[in-house]
This record gives sequence, structure tokens and C-alpha cells, in this order.
Amino acid sequence: EGYGIANNRVVAHHFGFEGLIMEDFIYRLMVTYTRNYGSYMGQDRAAATDQVYPFQNGPRQWYFYAGSEYWIMREPNLSVIYALSMDYGQLFRNRMGIMVGFKLKL
Repeated sequence: EGYGIANNRVVAHHFGFEGLIMEDFIYRLMVTYTRNYGSYMGQDRAAATDQVYPFQNGPRQWYFYAGSEYWIMREPNLSVIYALSMDYGQLFRNRMGIMVGFKLKL
């Protein structure tokens, strides 16, 4: 509605790590948890118009990512990459995504 950002008060915890299983195989795992409190402007606007404020109780959201990269050939630096990501909670619809691809560094 042109009133700005709907959710700029967020408390988040993020954890991630990556490593090598073998010389040619990298993995990465990440998880993020958020509580979302909306904005002061949105909260004031909802109160002024007697509307229910959707961020009143701080909707929770979880995000997960697991991915890896495996080098098929070091010369010409060709690797296959794949990842799985998910997010679910009270803020957005539950979703899942898959990525598979090749990466060539010249």
C-alpha cells in the first residue's frame, strides 16, 4: 500500500557450517530461526483502525539449507552442485526447493 517495509523488527538466530568430506567434496548446512514483530508504523496503523495486527504475537519462521559441491574435473574446474532448502512457520507458507546444476570456473 506504499507505507514502507511491513516487517523490520526481527529477532533471528543463524547457525551454519561447512567443511570438506574429501578433497573434492564440500558440504554446507545452515539453519535460521526468526521471530517477526512487524513495524511500529504498521502496529500503530492497525491500532488506529481497530484491525488485528498480524505480527502481534511475533510469528515464528524456520529456514533450512543443505548443499554440496563435488568437483568432477579440476581442469577445467568443473563441478556439480546440489542443494535442498526448506522454510516453514507462521510467517510464510511452507516451501521446499531443490537445486541441481553444474559450475564451470574459467
